[in-house]
Amino acid sequence: MIGWTILLLCGLLKPIERKGILIITVFPVVFLYLIYDIIQLFNGATSVVSVLIIRCFLITLLIAAYIFANQMKEKKKKNS
Repeated sequence: MIGWTILLLCGLLKPIERKGILIITVFPVVFLYLIYDIIQLFNGATSVVSVLIIRCFLITLLIAAYIFANQMKEKKKKNS
C-alpha cells in the first residue's frame, strides 16, 4: 500500500501527464478488491456492504478523472 500511495502522490505533481496511474490503480487494485468484496457478500458477510459502495464510488471517480485528464490533454494540444 505504501508503494501505491507514493505512486499516486507522484501523480499529483503532473496529473495530466501521469493519468495512466489512475487506470493501473483502478483495474488491478481497486477492481480486484471489489471482486473480493462481492465474493464475501455472497458468502454471507453483511459488513462489506458499505465498503462495496465506497469501492464502486472510487472506481467511478478514478475513471471519471482519467476521462477528464484525457479531455484536458486534448484541449492543451488544440491550444498549442
